[in-house]
Amino acid sequence: MRTLLTLSFIMLLFLSCDKRQTKNEALQRAIASFNLKNPAVERIGPEMEVDIVTDTIIFDTFKIRIKNFTSSEEENFISEAADLPSNKKKYSPIFAAEICVSKASKDIFNMYLSAKEFKMVAPPDPFWDNATLQHAWVNQELSNANSVTLDISFINLQNHNYKLYRMAIDADGHHSVTMIEQKI
Repeated sequence: MRTLLTLSFIMLLFLSCDKRQTKNEALQRAIASFNLKNPAVERIGPEMEVDIVTDTIIFDTFKIRIKNFTSSEEENFISEAADLPSNKKKYSPIFAAEICVSKASKDIFNMYLSAKEFKMVAPPDPFWDNATLQHAWVNQELSNANSVTLDISFINLQNHNYKLYRMAIDADGHHSVTMIEQKI
């Protein structure tokens, strides 16, 4: 009788082990399936928002404030690695700048600057489709008591081409922009 009871207990143990998956295994399988169906997204660049503010005074005449920052609303598509099993897509944040030039405590020039806005005034070029502002800064060597000179660089992260522009702003707030250098 005792062996029959032991044998029944052992049979009951074997029958209860039917290889059903646990909740953890089901979750891992669902995650793996989701990752195969949906491409992974990789962000290139800073993990958090960037805000760089530069205040410059030129010859006690001009006060220049340039704020270079990342735009939180937009991202720039860089590439898609179709040859990899994960189908990774790479994105980069869009950079922009706010430029304010003052003379005698009066703002004479204000501008929001991004590749999207610059594209509208530049000649048509596929460079601008995936370009972002790289940096805007005061060129102190070319600035004087009568005008301020800013250098502005844009980069296309897909093909690593760039364009460098120079902006001159006079005492009345009038400005002119010329291209200095480009790599295409």
